[in-house]
Amino acid sequence: MLSGDLDIISNLQAPQSLSQFGDSTKYTIVEGTTTGEVVMGLNHSNTALSNLKVRQAICYAIDRKALLNTVWAGHGQLIGTMSSPTEPYYEDLSSTYPFDPRRPRRSSPRRV
Repeated sequence: MLSGDLDIISNLQAPQSLSQFGDSTKYTIVEGTTTGEVVMGLNHSNTALSNLKVRQAICYAIDRKALLNTVWAGHGQLIGTMSSPTEPYYEDLSSTYPFDPRRPRRSSPRRV
């Protein structure tokens, strides 16, 4: 694209590179929607991960907005589910586990 040999890039896998095309006299950037999702799965058959409280603690410890900003240069949408916002049965669950790394510690009994 930068060399002038391409006319279009339809699926950019490195959104942090969009800034290279910021010159609006040469390039037009059109952002749209996708049905793709990036998800993290936890193996419940693992002894530690079979505990719901451990899985919840992991979920609270992830700063999803910072992750989106770092990995996808802020492009994209937090959805919290396995379906995309363009699907009719989509439900926004992105605030189910808000970033709060201290929360699991506050809600668990103290060991003496």
